[in-house]
Amino acid sequence: MKNLYIIAGSLIILSGLGVITFNKEVFSPERQSRALLTKGRLLLDQNSMETQKEAMEIFTTVASSFPKSNAGKEALYYLAELYEKWGNIDVAINKYRSLLSLNLNKELSDKVKFSIAKLQLSRYNAQEGYNALMVLLSENVDDMLRSDIYTEIARFNARQKNLENAQSNFEIALSENPKNKDADMELANVLFEQKKYDDALKQYEHFFNIHVNRSERNEETAVNFQKKLMESATEVFHDGDTAASQKYFKFISDKFPSTIYSETSLYYLGNLEYIDGKYKQAIETFNKVIKFSPVDRDESAYLKKGQSYYQLHDYAAAARMFSEVQELYPDGKYFKLAKKWENESKMAMSERVNIQTLREENQSNTINDKSNKQDIIDFFEKDLPVESEKVVP
Repeated sequence: MKNLYIIAGSLIILSGLGVITFNKEVFSPERQSRALLTKGRLLLDQNSMETQKEAMEIFTTVASSFPKSNAGKEALYYLAELYEKWGNIDVAINKYRSLLSLNLNKELSDKVKFSIAKLQLSRYNAQEGYNALMVLLSENVDDMLRSDIYTEIARFNARQKNLENAQSNFEIALSENPKNKDADMELANVLFEQKKYDDALKQYEHFFNIHVNRSERNEETAVNFQKKLMESATEVFHDGDTAASQKYFKFISDKFPSTIYSETSLYYLGNLEYIDGKYKQAIETFNKVIKFSPVDRDESAYLKKGQSYYQLHDYAAAARMFSEVQELYPDGKYFKLAKKWENESKMAMSERVNIQTLREENQSNTINDKSNKQDIIDFFEKDLPVESEKVVP
């Protein structure tokens, strides 16, 4: 009986040793390779050549150390993706194609086929790439990949200026995967390109709520988003749709209240209010511009604030404001113009006449009390005051 206990104990010990050995030989390498892959993928996503080269070293290590494992094959896929990011498209396609000769699991195989088709669609045989994407859609691929496929089809249509088809496919992409960041942003761009400004702004706002507020890389996402919004807002303005442009500038100033883009947006809003004859509102808006820590627009804002007072016939306040421009910016590009405006304000104040009478009595000065919309637009385009030579209220 005692011998049986000894034998049983020995078997248990040996069994335990076997499990330890199995864990060490099987699970540890798998865990190690997965940990390396995770690190490499995080580095891959960064827009830095230095971090991407570090990712390349990691993927090369995993691929060479575990060549027959799923992790090793996945590492080869990410190496091909790196070459794609670097613009070495021929190398990338060859590496993707070489992967298809390996015994890949379905998920990785689908991703490889998608990557090849995507590159064909954008750089080589577009029809072949398009057909390959359609074949993938007919197969049992997961929702995230289906969303990526529809995104590429939408991009292809957008490049061909088939904007309605592009819009439709971006919408399908988002129905398959509502978290598809690229489709979310590019749908807004396509709506904007169709001059559906209100719909585009709603989509931009949706993108902001989902991706900018909650993004793990919030700073980079926010900066790129602000830049795109500002480009869109100024394009709408120069397209002549002042009502829509006001909505865009207000969105920027509300959502990004402490950035240079917000300062510029407020400056545009103040000028739009000036154009509409809302001089009191314009003064309040220019005050917000002046309070900003970025000071790019301050001198112009002071000048426009003075012009707004002038239009309200508050000549004393206008004269003080134009005097302040000269004191604050003695070497500024609007110094001479501010001096002219100050003199004109004092003249109006001393003679106690309205703007119309002043214009009639000084025809030689060609004074005009009406704001000219094209002059304001030229002001933005050239970054010069409206009245570069004349004193024009």
